[in-house]
Amino acid sequence: MFGIDNQPISTTQMRRVGIVFIVLALVGLIQLGPGLVSGAFSEERQLLWSCRAGSWANYVSISADGNYAAVGSWQERKVYLFSRLDNTPLWSYTADDLVSGVSVSANGNYTVASSDDGKIYLFDLAGQLRWSYQTSSWANYVSISADGNYVSTGDYNNKVYLFNRLDNAPIWSYTAGGNIYLVSISADGNYVVAGGADNKIYLFGRSDNIPLWSYTAGGAIGAIVSADGNYVVASALDNKIYLFGRSDNIPLWSYQTEGSFGVSISADGSYIAAAGEDNKVYLFSRSSSTPLWSYQTEGSFGVSISADGSYIAAGSNNNKVYLFSRSSSTPLWSYTTGGQIFSVSISSDGSYIAAGCFDGKVYFFGPASEGEGATQWLIIAGVIVAIALVGFVFYLKRARK
Repeated sequence: MFGIDNQPISTTQMRRVGIVFIVLALVGLIQLGPGLVSGAFSEERQLLWSCRAGSWANYVSISADGNYAAVGSWQERKVYLFSRLDNTPLWSYTADDLVSGVSVSANGNYTVASSDDGKIYLFDLAGQLRWSYQTSSWANYVSISADGNYVSTGDYNNKVYLFNRLDNAPIWSYTAGGNIYLVSISADGNYVVAGGADNKIYLFGRSDNIPLWSYTAGGAIGAIVSADGNYVVASALDNKIYLFGRSDNIPLWSYQTEGSFGVSISADGSYIAAAGEDNKVYLFSRSSSTPLWSYQTEGSFGVSISADGSYIAAGSNNNKVYLFSRSSSTPLWSYTTGGQIFSVSISSDGSYIAAGCFDGKVYFFGPASEGEGATQWLIIAGVIVAIALVGFVFYLKRARK
């Protein structure tokens, strides 16, 4: 075979030319593909599905990967697990009393629920009840570690509990000075934070029930621990938001609102979101008590922040679910449901949002371009590879002349 200059082309040369075209195709994919695909994705979210879960869908918890959502329907006494793919529950379970909380592990393999009769329920992905435990009073809220190995709850007989996934015998329990309103466990299960009617925040280690520290605020407390266990954020009936480090009970800062309600903290504690009874959604950085921004709603109930703090989901009394970015108080997107939003939960990367609503429905949202990005990537890849192949064939035809 001869080249375009009538010089013989060896097999080795042809292979080299082929490799050059392949490399050019790969370079094109690397340089152009991601940019084009990212342009296909929108910051907006779309409703992937909704499902009626009784008269009130009070509690929602989304898995970190966004593939599952656990739902607690208070009046119907039901616990549900849904897949991201459709609105048919993977399973449901009828509790013995009103459901008061749900929490799902990072990969959705385990779901824990609490009920007003003081029971804690642990389920696997198939909906099998692994165990239940009767606490001493109304069990209010539950929290499960990322790997599903540890479960914490608190009850209205002043007790905080820590469990292992393997059985229903508490690892330890602690008696506080008042009803426990909220508990939270770190991703690795090494730290538990609790707050309640005695106006105190308690931080515990996994090893025993002796608090690492406690702090007395000016009112009843709800508190959340960061996934890495290094920071604690709390809201209190003195209308303050508090941020603590793990090492001691001296607040890193506090912020006076006109009425705080819900808080959420990024995985490493760098960003804190809060929803207030002053009808505002706030975003703070760890370094300052001055809000990065705030947004006026018509009454905010729930708030949830993504792992890196890039996205914040919030629900309001005006029936809306909002999505914000860290950089601006202007909503990226909002959706109007059929009732007030009681709770929201956002996936680790901010792509998926679950919301529980007083219209009895759970709503599941995902990227507006869900399913389109992969298709566009394949089209782009196909075009670039096709161009490379056409170029190579053209070269061979020229080489034969």
